[in-house]
Formats: sequence, C-alpha cells, structure tokens
Amino acid sequence: MVRVTLLIVAVFCLLATPAAAQSERSYTAERFDVTIAIQEDGSLLVTETLALDFQGGPFTYVFRHLPTAKTDSVTVLEGTLDDLRMPGGIEPGELDVQGRDPIEVIWRFVPTRDTRATFGLTYLVTGAVQQTAAADVLTWQALPEAHEYPIAATTITVTYPSGAGLVAAPRVEGGVATIDHGAGQVRITAHDLAPNQFLTLSLPFVPGSIIQEPPRWQTQQQRVLNTVPQWLGLSALIFVAGSVLLLLWHTRAPAATGRTRQRTGLITAPPADLPPALAGALLHGGRDTRSHALGALFDLARREVLCIAELAEKKWYRARDFEIRLLEQPADLRPHERGLLEVLFTGREGWQPVVRLSDLRARLDKGWKRFQEPLHTELLLAGYLDPAGQQHRRRLQILGTVLLLVGAVVFLLLAVTSFSAGVWPPVFVALALAALGVVAFILAARTSRLSATGRVAQQEWQGFFAYLRAVIKRKVEAPQAVFEPFLPYTASFGLVEPWVKFFKQQGVTRAPAWFEVPAGSDGSEIAVLVALIAATQSATDSGAAAGAGSGAAGGGASGAG
Repeated sequence: MVRVTLLIVAVFCLLATPAAAQSERSYTAERFDVTIAIQEDGSLLVTETLALDFQGGPFTYVFRHLPTAKTDSVTVLEGTLDDLRMPGGIEPGELDVQGRDPIEVIWRFVPTRDTRATFGLTYLVTGAVQQTAAADVLTWQALPEAHEYPIAATTITVTYPSGAGLVAAPRVEGGVATIDHGAGQVRITAHDLAPNQFLTLSLPFVPGSIIQEPPRWQTQQQRVLNTVPQWLGLSALIFVAGSVLLLLWHTRAPAATGRTRQRTGLITAPPADLPPALAGALLHGGRDTRSHALGALFDLARREVLCIAELAEKKWYRARDFEIRLLEQPADLRPHERGLLEVLFTGREGWQPVVRLSDLRARLDKGWKRFQEPLHTELLLAGYLDPAGQQHRRRLQILGTVLLLVGAVVFLLLAVTSFSAGVWPPVFVALALAALGVVAFILAARTSRLSATGRVAQQEWQGFFAYLRAVIKRKVEAPQAVFEPFLPYTASFGLVEPWVKFFKQQGVTRAPAWFEVPAGSDGSEIAVLVALIAATQSATDSGAAAGAGSGAAGGGASGAG
C-alpha cells in the first residue's frame, strides 16, 4: 500500500511540474510609446513601440487588438520585432493579422525565455478626427484598456500639420501625465501605469483646420440620430394602439374581471363549511399553492385520518425528522383529500402507510397534479370559478407570451443585421412589442379566476383571514380553545408558524392529539410542534473589464503568451 501511495505521489509531481513551470512566468513593459502623426487629409499614421521584459517562459507570441469603433477604417501597415520587419503569416517569425473589429495583430516567434524584445506596429486610421461646431476634435485612447502587464513609462507624441492650431489645451484622462505642447506637436509622458490602466487624450483643433467634413461614421451616426423621433413615434403609436385594443378586448370579454368593493369586518369563525384547502384556494383567488396541501394535511390529522409523530432517532445532518402514518380512509373524503393521500402514501413499491416528512417535498413535486386537479374541479363544481374568465386569462397569457417572443425576435434580428452598422433606433419597436406583452400579462393577472359567487365567498374568507392575523398581532383577543380547530386554516392561509408561536407564548404547551412526541424528547410538545411546522413549511415551500473612454477611438487589448 505504501509503494502504491508513493507511486501516485510521484506521478502527480511529474504531471504538476510542467504546469508549475508554465505558471512561473511573467512580463512587464519597460516602455509603451505611441507616435500619432496627423496627416494633411486628417488620417492618423500611428506607430506603437512596446518594449517587453519576459521573465520565465516559454513565450511564443504577443498580441494587440485594434478596435475600429469611431473610425472609418484601420489598416495595419507594418509590424516589427527588434526593429526587423516581419512578413505576414502564421508561422514563428511572422505577423498574423486577422479579424475586422477588433483587428487582431499577433507577433509570432520561436519559444523564448528570460529575454527582452521590442515590438513595433504601424497602422493607418481614417475617420478618427470628429467634427463639432466648435472644433475638429481628436479623442484617442492611446494605450490598450486591457493589458495584464504594468507599464513603467510611456511617451505619446502627436504631430499635426502646420496649418492647424489648438483652440484649447490638450487634456488627458485615465492617469497622471505631463503634457508639453509647442508648434505642431503635443507630447504626453506618464510613468508607472498599473495593469489595465490607459490614457485617453483629447485635442481640439481650429474648426476646418484638420478635416473639411465629418467622417463617414459620424455622418451615419447623425443620420441615425435624426431618425430617432420617427422610430419613437412609430413605437409609441404601436404601444398606445395596441394597449387600447387590449383594453377594449379585455373589458368586453365575458369574464369576471370585477372585484367586490365592499369591505368586510373581522369574522371570528370560518364563514362556511369549507375544508381548509378549498378555503385557502378561494382566499387566493382560485390559485392553488403548497400551503393548501399543508392545510389539508393538518385537517386530515385533526380528523384522525392520519397522525404525525416525531422520530426518536437523530441524524447528524438533520436535527429532527417526523413520520406521517395513515390510520384510516373514510368513505366521505373529498376528491382533493384522496388525491393528497395518494401523493403521500404511493411510492415506487406501491401503497406505503408510513412516510417520512423529509420525503414530503419530493412526493409533492412528483404527484402535485393528483391534489391540484381535484381541488380545481371542486372549486369549479361549487360555482366558485368562472370558466369564461379563466379562458380569457389564458388567452391574455398566450398573447403576452407571443408579443414578448416577437419583441425578442425583432431585437435579435436587429442585433444581427443592423446594430453593427449603428442602426439601432428600430429597437424601439421591439421594446414596444415587449411592453405590450407586459400589458397583456398585467391584464391577465387582474382577470379574476373567480365567479361572482366566488368573489363574494372570497371576501367573507378574507374577513376570517384578517381575524387570524389580528390575533397573531395581538390586536384582538382569542381563547386558547381556537388554537387547534383553526390550525389547519392558518396552514392553508400561510399563517401557521406565527399562529403556533403566538399560542406558545400564551402558555399553550400541549400539542394536538394527532401529534405524537416520543418520551424523553427535549422541550415542550408545543415547542416540538413549532419544529414540525418549520419542517413542513420547508418541505412544501416549492413552486410546481472597464471600457474605453467615452467617445474615444483606439484602445483595445494587448498581451503575451
């Protein structure tokens, strides 16, 4: 065994050594100098010189990404390694240029370690100078915003034609720099730039001294901006007209969309002979939740159909667990109650009269429809649900889904076909369609599932719910005798845990008869019941790198590997 262990360790060390050697490498930039020569036609001839100091290795390439945003074109003219021009290609010793935005430039070389090398790049940029009413403005991000290496020093030199002049002092953003400018030249120097730190310079020239007309991208951008009011108007028209049509359809639909406005006071007892699950679903507007199954569970226990007992055994990963035991199946069970018993006690091996509470959530998730569908049918047969309202609600939900999908498709089509060209205002149409989808969902949510009879009954149960909540908040007094009979309703209404805790504070120590606590259990029976409530609620708590400077061209990324 010892030999096997030593062999495994040795193999691991052999495999880990190359990775460790690979990770023991770094590189820094001694200098990153940039020369920008503004030509007579307003284009820029840019030369970058990057001096890297490699520690460790091996290194086989250095890359530079050149964004083309806010330019008319970027053309790579030449790349050098230690002042030697590199031919184009993908082999070591060659310059690999590919892509459109960004343009990726890769200096490829033979594997090298612990060395210094200087990488040069010259490229021509057209359309970088913007035209404003007050000046011809060059805003240029002179260093890449993404570079994992520090830069010890940089000098950025801008030269411009003799006929041009600055109308204001040059500005630099992104770091501390020294600016010197004289006739036809601006020089910017900075030191100790951290990784990913970059400088953005802005030079405002006399209007018309650099360019006579705006670059193509700026003209196109302005042309697009001029269409914004039209697209906004069209989108607003689509949204308003669509909303009006939705509202007309909604108000004329044969659906129970009204709500009872009469307020009901506190009702101190269940207003009707409804089981807790039906009362809870009615209170929630015809919607079924897992809390309604919990109310039915406690009601069945109160009626001695089943009982719940704490298990004496403890697990290291679970402080307490409980089991649910089926005692009998009376003939007068309601359909939703029979469905719940099937969910609880039907497993892979057939009928199982005893189940763990810790398995409750999985069983509810798997067999929820056995409880949900009969509960819905009982509400419908009792006249509490409005089939026309439910159908109208489903239609609104389908329409809302379709509108959201159409809006998303339009947005994606624009992203593929138009965004790259800067044509973005049609996105307002996509947003208008999506907003109409949201309106449809809002109308669906406000469409009552309940019939007029159901809404009246709902209001009565809201009075009982308000009473239970007032008891918990100590706004009204309630006798201890209501603790157990109202417990299933509080479970169905989502109030069971504060209900039990309230009566515990009121001195109730004995749990209901259907809840068994093993001998020697720590704490009072009611305290253990609180733990059961928390466990059942847990079991049923389930549903079925910084960018470039604003307005600047240039930037990009740089690195080595």
